[in-house]
Amino acid sequence: MTRDIVRVTGDKFKCEEYVARQSWISALSHPQKVPAGINLTGFRLKSLIGDIESNGFTRLKAAAKSSAALVIDLASDRHGVWDLENGSFLSNLASLKKQKVLRRFPNARLVSFGSTEHLALFSHAVERGKQELEEAGLFSRSLILKIPFTSLSIDGERIETKRGPTPRQIRAAYEPYYQIFKQNGFRFLPNLPDELAVSTPEHDWGPGINHFVDEAYYWWGSEIEKFVSS
Repeated sequence: MTRDIVRVTGDKFKCEEYVARQSWISALSHPQKVPAGINLTGFRLKSLIGDIESNGFTRLKAAAKSSAALVIDLASDRHGVWDLENGSFLSNLASLKKQKVLRRFPNARLVSFGSTEHLALFSHAVERGKQELEEAGLFSRSLILKIPFTSLSIDGERIETKRGPTPRQIRAAYEPYYQIFKQNGFRFLPNLPDELAVSTPEHDWGPGINHFVDEAYYWWGSEIEKFVSS
């Protein structure tokens, strides 16, 4: 999500660090050693290794001094986490399953998004994450981006979800998580206007429930600029 703002707006922003596909629960749990034999490259490899090593906040803190804003979305959190029963959690990523990482953890147990247990773990992670950001001087520069998952495309077509909840159900399921951020004093970007919360077949990765028209990313970019200059 947030990388699309940088991609679409061109030279408006410089991305000092991008932590992808790490859920808050995983990022703030005990790191694990990366197993041998992972057959991935580039972005997919970096994101899977990052999740296994729980290195997200270490990377963010390293970029703190050169960063004017930290924009946070929860795109990956909705898939739940795997409890490794050793104080560690892994985000429930497709690449995790394809690379058979969980074979090393026969007692691993899926904690589903929206469950009471997941919300409790998330709340604890946000409390810890806030402390980490405060220590790095990043908390006052942090913004939560609420993703307006959509079933609508600009060409009038509906985006079908093959299985699982609808975009409306996903948006509703996120509300308790956003409330946890609010209770911890995080600030939010304004909600994207409804007329911009539509997908497009022209998106670099095709139409999708969280792939929006370019105008949406320009709008978010403008709001980030306002925040930085305020």
